Amino acid sequence: MSDAKTMQVDPMSITDEKVMKTLKEVVAANPDRIYEAPEHQLADEPSACFYVHTDDLTNDPVSPGCLVGQVLNRLGLSLDRLAELEGHDAHQAVAALGLPLTDRTVNALGQVQHGQDSGQTWGEAYARSVGEGI
Repeated sequence: MSDAKTMQVDPMSITDEKVMKTLKEVVAANPDRIYEAPEHQLADEPSACFYVHTDDLTNDPVSPGCLVGQVLNRLGLSLDRLAELEGHDAHQAVAALGLPLTDRTVNALGQVQHGQDSGQTWGEAYARSVGEGI
């Protein structure tokens, strides 16, 4: 199996069902997590959320970052591809990737991203966005 950095998948194979199932799995694995961006990334960017965390010396992508980045990477999108989306909110990222998702799924991603960025745990952000707990 490919590693998280180089995995790539056909965006058209990413469905609403896969996104929502993966979102729930990522949150269930760490419901109490409060997202924090690496300090070295915050120094150069106004955003507090990163789809990809980078090495502090080389700036190379090393792992998925925020909740939406974790979901998209687990669905098969490479870290390099996700790094190109920095600065985009979830709605813009889905559009840039050409994912065939319904407004309901895109809105759920946007809401969990907003909740996470507002300091909620991943479990809280999920519950408030999707209307159910983990």
